[in-house]
Amino acid sequence: MYDMLYSKASAAHSLAGFVVRSISLMSSSAAFVAFCIVVDNHNFSHKNIIVTYLLLVGAVFLEIYAIVMLIFSERTLLRLKKKKKGYGNFLYRVISACPSASMNRKRWSGYMAQYNLIGFCVNDKPSQYEEIQRFFGIYESLEIARYKTWEKVTNELKQMIFAHIKRRTATASSPEAFKNLCSNRGDYTLRKKSCVTQFSWSVLAVEFDHSILLWHIATDLCYYSDLNRSKNIGNANLSPSSRAITSKFLSDYMLYLLVLRPSMLPKGIGEIKYRDTCAEAQRFISQRRNAISSREQACMSLLEVETIILPEIAKGNESMSVLFDGCRLAKSLQEWGGDVDRWKNEEKWDMMEEMWIEMLCYAATQCKWKPHIQQLSRGGELLTHVGLLMAHLGLSEQFQVSTGISKGISLPPIY
Repeated sequence: MYDMLYSKASAAHSLAGFVVRSISLMSSSAAFVAFCIVVDNHNFSHKNIIVTYLLLVGAVFLEIYAIVMLIFSERTLLRLKKKKKGYGNFLYRVISACPSASMNRKRWSGYMAQYNLIGFCVNDKPSQYEEIQRFFGIYESLEIARYKTWEKVTNELKQMIFAHIKRRTATASSPEAFKNLCSNRGDYTLRKKSCVTQFSWSVLAVEFDHSILLWHIATDLCYYSDLNRSKNIGNANLSPSSRAITSKFLSDYMLYLLVLRPSMLPKGIGEIKYRDTCAEAQRFISQRRNAISSREQACMSLLEVETIILPEIAKGNESMSVLFDGCRLAKSLQEWGGDVDRWKNEEKWDMMEEMWIEMLCYAATQCKWKPHIQQLSRGGELLTHVGLLMAHLGLSEQFQVSTGISKGISLPPIY
């Protein structure tokens, strides 16, 4: 699908494309041979000869590489597979036996990227080539990529996402109800858990990118707070549960989308808010460099900050940082979940896990299909799978269902 929409695959696999590719290879090879023959008959400088050789060799190499990629492409293999007799079947068996054949490669990596704001601010150190990177305008992109990690999308996570979507579709009985479900970005979970009053300011009163940053910071702070408390009192029951770990993975994945794949999220000024939040976090950490050397220590220090005065009142409109708003949200979550009661703490993480799954589903429905298709060339995204699943179950604003289907026709079961 990506090749058909964004590349010249259709032309390259046609007869005309094959002829043009062959002429291009023969022309490049002929130019290289001709230059080798006539170069000694002219008084060219040594540097010019070397550069010309490099260019010609590079041109021939690229042509050969393009032909090899064409031979091992899925379209070629599918065409050969249809020829069950003769040379077609023989070539198919030879090519498909090669490990590099695209038919043998996985379509999706099965992993989701992770990016953590506080972890980046704690570990960020100047690069040896910072000045060169800044000169070419790639410093920020390379620094972000340095701290990107990967986590496997487990079967348990898939089942939780599917169960969440299935529960939501069961509550809808009309097209309007389905459309309303697509607009929920955390408020459904807050109503379900009866905590709209405490946390609606972090979801309903702000933009989606703002909400992602708030809950990302709060999730980190709550996670390391529970981890630190379990170490201090030696109670394994208070250590981060599987729901806490899932919440943290989804939190880091959503921030990765916000920072590195903003085209897959609703439009906003998330990049500016992220940059200001990072700058404030780095200032906070640099002022306490002697006491902060890890992500856990940074989170515990942030939880100690008094947030009685609202950050927007204290700093005005000069900064769009949400760092201390995230601290305020984390403290509210800790109070709501209970500091000692294990059952209340588990209920807190159950709510946060549902929140992140709902935000993931909201992002999937709001993302246009073009960014989804563009990501296929990079190994795919979990967000694309969620978007397709929701569209399959009727939770999408980007397609129209025909009203001419007979009521007597039943749909096939969904697995």
